[in-house]
Amino acid sequence: MLAGLLIVRSLAVVVVGGLALGLTGCVQGAPPSDPSPTPTAAAFFDSDEEALAAAEKAYRKYLEVSDLIGAEVGENSGRLKPYVTEDWLAKELEFFDGLPESGKHLEGELELVSVQLQQVDSELRAVTVYACLDLSNAHYVRGDGSRTTPDDRPDRVLMLLTFKEVRGELLLDGTEPWSSSC
Repeated sequence: MLAGLLIVRSLAVVVVGGLALGLTGCVQGAPPSDPSPTPTAAAFFDSDEEALAAAEKAYRKYLEVSDLIGAEVGENSGRLKPYVTEDWLAKELEFFDGLPESGKHLEGELELVSVQLQQVDSELRAVTVYACLDLSNAHYVRGDGSRTTPDDRPDRVLMLLTFKEVRGELLLDGTEPWSSSC
């Protein structure tokens, strides 16, 4: 039944299209004009390599400030604002602003081991990358020095990072754990 409807619909398109073509041949009108070019958005990045380098640079800046805020028990967490979108900033502030009450702080640093381009979306002006993070030297600890980091936490994790262009800057817009190893 469905196949029959598709055949009928296809025939109708061919017949109507043929009639339209036949009629336009009988009518004299102005010669066709060259279509005017449609404006296109400026290129987001000239190459995938450039997009990957920009995302890596943006994330390294973010990590530097994020690690510092974690080490300072969430103090002045608004310092992340130049490195993240407004939407992502709300999530970051929720975490860091809760550190003083929890009594935890970060010891050590997260290390960005590698990045791999996943996608460049010129229309949305977004870049998505896979990032391998080494967590082995970063632990949250209580004021008495005892670690709160689980012993079975992997040393490395693969993260999916999303960046968006905001006012000419590539800003972190989200992170998602992708794999427990990389």
